[in-house]
Amino acid sequence: MEWQEAYEKAGFYQSDTNKADYWDKLAQIDGGGLAGTGHIELIRDYLIHNKFLGADSHVLDIGCGGGDYVTAFAPECGHVTAMDYSALMLDACRKRCEDLGIDNVSYLYADFDELQIDHKYDCVMSCLNPATYNPCALNKMLLIAKRCVVYFTMDIAIEGSEKEPIYRGCNSVRYAQEYLKKNGYTFRKLPYLYSYHMPDGTNRDIPFAFLAISLINC
Repeated sequence: MEWQEAYEKAGFYQSDTNKADYWDKLAQIDGGGLAGTGHIELIRDYLIHNKFLGADSHVLDIGCGGGDYVTAFAPECGHVTAMDYSALMLDACRKRCEDLGIDNVSYLYADFDELQIDHKYDCVMSCLNPATYNPCALNKMLLIAKRCVVYFTMDIAIEGSEKEPIYRGCNSVRYAQEYLKKNGYTFRKLPYLYSYHMPDGTNRDIPFAFLAISLINC
């Protein structure tokens, strides 16, 4: 499979750099926060409008980081499980929820690759999360979701790029689209132009996209 081959060739994901310590350091720099909230509001409102998200929904956020999605989704649903394998990212998420008075969140310190899940969540999310930039991880997300899966990553051809090591090689949304089409899943693509803060201090607008995957009647 082309996607799996690209994943195996993308050095960042297989290196010691992509470990909890790396994300712990980022959590200390900026609290794990993301640039802007437009992308969060876009997918949250879409899920609410299409009845994928409601007062009784249980959401799993894989790689929750500092809690941007958790704090936006928790007021709209019954419960959110915030999962991360960076202890400091999870701490940042917990503190943010406590500061906002959000109490319908549980915290799961785990590596998604190794996690054994024996129940299903209404909505499973992975947004800008390298742990899911491969077909096995997406398939696992689909297996543990009851109503929908949210998958958010870049929407450009990125093979060979040396400028964005975290997002290089295997996370173009086209791979996930091809996988979903091949396996007969129904999904909606929601484009978003994401302002990414580059290592040299400049901002660059990069096309991203959500894939909102429906599992109702599947």
